[in-house]
Amino acid sequence: RFSQSLGLDESVLRSGLRLDAQNQNRSRAYDNAGSQPSVNKNVVDNRIMQFVVRCPHHLPVLRDVGARLLLTQDWALTLWEKVAACSPDYDPESVLLQLNESEKEFWWRHRVLEAPPEDHQEKELADICAVVTKRCEEKQADACMQAMRQDRNKGDFDQDLLKALNETLLRQRTLGSTDG
Repeated sequence: RFSQSLGLDESVLRSGLRLDAQNQNRSRAYDNAGSQPSVNKNVVDNRIMQFVVRCPHHLPVLRDVGARLLLTQDWALTLWEKVAACSPDYDPESVLLQLNESEKEFWWRHRVLEAPPEDHQEKELADICAVVTKRCEEKQADACMQAMRQDRNKGDFDQDLLKALNETLLRQRTLGSTDG
């Protein structure tokens, strides 16, 4: 009955409970982990969506720093939109009603079973925002370089584009010197 009230298959709930027993030291592992996650695209999608599932009320902050623009996987984009559709309250029950089985399993796993303690939310948000900002800066620099190459091939050179690239590179250096 409990699994039905959650909208989950009983086998998913039981496997989740086994995972919970295996992850009792999750808090210590999170404390000892490096604050900068990998920038692999799949890892970025997973990290962003795990946080969105645990802390949907922070979705506007993530949206404002450009996290939505970094999502590349269809499942992550779909889940983001479903959570965003429940604004401004982000009521978990409202979100759950919209999710399919695999999304519910992801929700259950990362919101309940593998979630770090709540006192890590602000640090995790800051870490994710830093990664998102860095990735967005990298994408902007790449786009500027590509546009400059195209302009150079046409014999046309845009001073504003060069200025934008220089500003982007300066911000990257500034961010890089504060990372440690």
